[in-house]
Amino acid sequence: MKRPISPLVLIFLLLTPASFAQTRRGTGRSAPATSAKPQPSPAAAQPEPPAKPKPARPPVPPTPLVTLNGQTLTTADLDPTIREQIENVEERIGNARQSILDLQINTTLLEVEARRRAITSHQLYELEVVKRIPVPTPAQIKQFVDDNKEQFEGMDPAKVTPQVAALMHDEYESRLADAFVLRLRKSIPVVMGVDVNTPNISPDAVLVTIGGQPVKASLLNERLKPIIYRMRVEVYDAERKQAEQMVDDLLLLAEANKRQVGPEEIVRKEISEKVKTPTEAEVAKFYDENKSRIAGDLNSIRNQLVVYLQNEDRQRLEKDLSTQLRKNAQLSWLISEPVQPVQAVSVDDDPSMGPIGAPVTVVEFTDFQCPS
Repeated sequence: MKRPISPLVLIFLLLTPASFAQTRRGTGRSAPATSAKPQPSPAAAQPEPPAKPKPARPPVPPTPLVTLNGQTLTTADLDPTIREQIENVEERIGNARQSILDLQINTTLLEVEARRRAITSHQLYELEVVKRIPVPTPAQIKQFVDDNKEQFEGMDPAKVTPQVAALMHDEYESRLADAFVLRLRKSIPVVMGVDVNTPNISPDAVLVTIGGQPVKASLLNERLKPIIYRMRVEVYDAERKQAEQMVDDLLLLAEANKRQVGPEEIVRKEISEKVKTPTEAEVAKFYDENKSRIAGDLNSIRNQLVVYLQNEDRQRLEKDLSTQLRKNAQLSWLISEPVQPVQAVSVDDDPSMGPIGAPVTVVEFTDFQCPS
């Protein structure tokens, strides 16, 4: 079975080199603001080069979204927040490419150093990071809690102590990992190659050479497929949702003009006046069918359930009105949902069952659901 992230990459998700990151990566736990953070002894901080000013982004031309009865709606018609999200997607993708490259550099540094010492990458990380993490003392934990009383007010002290200890442990590990990366970068040559964001970059282009080991664009391209896909789907969903609403608004306005009434009059007659108040039996039935997912007994949340069911009915009526108004409209969508990429998965060195020459290979992605 193949894990969703290789152990090597998973290890170096912990490593955030100071030479790359502008801010520290979060640990996954909510850390209250405090000056009482644990202070291990990291390597001396390296001076960061002055940030280069970003070139002005050229304006993005409007993209046609949909035609409705001969009228074309474009991204210029969307709300400014949605337009900004659309215009920023390429920049976000560029940042993602750089982040994945940084991660690959860290991973390769670990591999090179592990080979030099004739040990595994896991053993190297254990030696240089995990085994050096100090255990927070009761006094340090108490000081941390005292410095952040407002954050822990009303909490059970028996639960606070292990949470703070885990938080301090993660902070120690992050600092030690940062320091380890800096040491590796000093001892192993890292020679940058082609810019990872070069347009139409060749899969064989060498992005960086680490200790004589080249990293090609093809490796990053494969890892970036699902990330870029999610970003583009997010943008598509946002623009499609608002474009759908604009279509409904225009059709409603046209219908109102046809009836010589205001749009609000149609909404009142076709939706508001038709929304039903659920009966006691309907509320009780809904509660019984969903009580495993509802916090509270029926009497305490009856009013909330009534409002919820009314909103459900309103949404149904809105959909019915939209369908009715679109029946005779000439509607043509000019955007399409991004195609989900096919991920190339290597199975040459993974545990498997069945004959090697089987006509179908099923790859299972799983994890151990570790409670920590």
